[in-house]
Amino acid sequence: MLPRPRDPWPWHAAALLGYLLLGVLATWPLAAHALVAVPGFDSPITRGGMADQDQGLWAQWWVGAALLHGHTTPLSSDLLYWPYYRSGLSLLLYDMQLLRAVIALPVQALLGLAAAYNLGIFASFALAGYGTFLLARDRGLSRPAAALAGLLFVAGPYHLMQLLWETSLVVVEALPFAVLWSWRALRTGGRAPIVLAALCIIWANLSSWYYGLYGLVALATLAAGLAWRQRHGGPGAWQPVLGRGLAIAGLYGLGYSPILVPVLGQVLAARGESGVFVNIASIRGASMQWYLLFLNTRDSVTQPAIWHGTGFLGYTATGLALWGSLRRWRQALPLVVLFAVFLNLAMGPDLHGFGTVIRLPNGEPAPLPYAFLLGLPGMTLLRAPAHASVMLLLCVALLAGLGLDQLAAPLAARLPRWRRQLPLALATGAAVLALGEYLTLPLPLYTLHWAPVFRTIGQDPASYGILELPITLHASNDHHRMFNQIAHGKGIAGGYLPRPIPDPYRQPDSPLARFTQPFTATDVLAQDEDAATRALLQLYDFRYLALYHAQKDYRVGDSPWSWPLAGPAIDDPEVTVYRVPPVALDRTYLYLGNSWGLPARTATGVQRPLGPGPGYLLAWSPGATGTLTLTLDAISPGPHPVVLALETRPLLTTTLLGGAPAQQITTPPLALARGWYRFVIADPSRAPLSPGAIVLSRAAWTPAAR
Repeated sequence: MLPRPRDPWPWHAAALLGYLLLGVLATWPLAAHALVAVPGFDSPITRGGMADQDQGLWAQWWVGAALLHGHTTPLSSDLLYWPYYRSGLSLLLYDMQLLRAVIALPVQALLGLAAAYNLGIFASFALAGYGTFLLARDRGLSRPAAALAGLLFVAGPYHLMQLLWETSLVVVEALPFAVLWSWRALRTGGRAPIVLAALCIIWANLSSWYYGLYGLVALATLAAGLAWRQRHGGPGAWQPVLGRGLAIAGLYGLGYSPILVPVLGQVLAARGESGVFVNIASIRGASMQWYLLFLNTRDSVTQPAIWHGTGFLGYTATGLALWGSLRRWRQALPLVVLFAVFLNLAMGPDLHGFGTVIRLPNGEPAPLPYAFLLGLPGMTLLRAPAHASVMLLLCVALLAGLGLDQLAAPLAARLPRWRRQLPLALATGAAVLALGEYLTLPLPLYTLHWAPVFRTIGQDPASYGILELPITLHASNDHHRMFNQIAHGKGIAGGYLPRPIPDPYRQPDSPLARFTQPFTATDVLAQDEDAATRALLQLYDFRYLALYHAQKDYRVGDSPWSWPLAGPAIDDPEVTVYRVPPVALDRTYLYLGNSWGLPARTATGVQRPLGPGPGYLLAWSPGATGTLTLTLDAISPGPHPVVLALETRPLLTTTLLGGAPAQQITTPPLALARGWYRFVIADPSRAPLSPGAIVLSRAAWTPAAR
């Protein structure tokens, strides 16, 4: 049976309303612009500050687009890396904040995307504060002390900083509920507390993979601690505690299995060098150093200043927590142990001094427990151990509430006339001091706006792609493209994903090399390049070509900033958009793959050196017969045997000599059905060719005479 609440319902309503108002204060002036703006900043030189906001806004939009319009799962998308994933690109590792996004769908439909996004922010203040209040009351704290604990948790630097950076980590509200019900279930058992504990950990996991892990770690720590305290009672006393913990974990695994099982399948099937796994250098770089808990440093880059790190706990909270831990150490011990466990996690795999790695005699870093956890499947999916500092803040908030009670009790004994008012007065004073440390107002806001041309394209219900130049290195550089996708709803040639996938645009045999490399890449192809470009866009169902004006941080890569495409243009202050004019697909077009180096001009024209592997020449045929002629040359001395193959079928073999005149080779007549073909230039023995040793100066397709 659930324990009866110790507070009348008006206290619960007041707590929810109070933390909501605290959210309004801590994020001001967001509430005044909640229908049109979100926390963030878009400076003239970088949109990096909007990266995670773009990602969170896209996730909210995509959940609605998938469920309400596409009637499909939001856990995969066919609009990223267009058109390579028409059957769906998995978003299982994407921080979709699925539960929050689904709950906010009615708000999104009625009030717009910004309102739905901000609903999650304000709800995180109300629910996380209320959950911490309930947890503190469950631990025996007074109402003022419990109210202070909730304030410290939701107004602390960790929560506030996530408003401007990693938006999936703003939704911290499940964590105090997960600890609350895990603690109750482990102490008392009962079907309802066990089920609620498992559901709260699932809730945390639907907010962030990190938070689901933290819920499980807290469960394991509490179970071990309670079993240890009851060890003197024999197996009959401590075994039920562990059994309840296993029951919660089992229900969590069962309830979350529709997502957990396919994710584990992806992890187990992924190669060690794949982008699914994060390297140890990234994990070390995203670990927290313990002394940052006490440093009140600010970031001078963003204006107004915000907290540079999320580890800082606050001097008021820390002082009260230390006092409570010393005065009531038995009551504080479980929270102190939880703090120690999560501090070890937050510090990552290596032991640090004041910014210096402490090494063993053999030169290896002294390992912390996290180093051994990295051997478990899936742990290297979690790039940032420092996010565990959210649990440090929760523990300190609760300990600070305990400290407030221990400060109020002796004062009340000396001043019995004020014994009722003292706890509230002390809590109010501590809250004012803490908010003075934490808040940096006003909060920077970004007003959502899209280029009108993208909104116009979005009115077209057809499904097709928009190719945006420059093509970036993808992965973390396409968040602005995904933001614009909210307006037009068409496929884009990339995606901001937490784990990069093999980029199909940069594969050696991709015909889109003309967009990922400088456009002089086409100079060696003897054909109408304007027609070839339009044909390629048409074949890949790109109906618009967008050229961005501002050279912001998403201009990453070696693609051209502009493209000489003929056709009518739609000008906008941010972007110029060309509607791709149709072209008759009645001839064979040639395209170089990404296997060729940058072009070099010579007295006789342009040469393209071959890279370290086979050279790919792609051809699209309407269904015709013809011959392919290549002009090849060897730069380095010595014989260079070369084979030209159509897919895996050798067509001819020759030997190039360094210093000799360029050699022209022509295939026998080839009858090609309609479709794509891949010509491969390689060493007959399959040995790697020396980079730059062979150059291509001309490629031409000659149709057979009719």
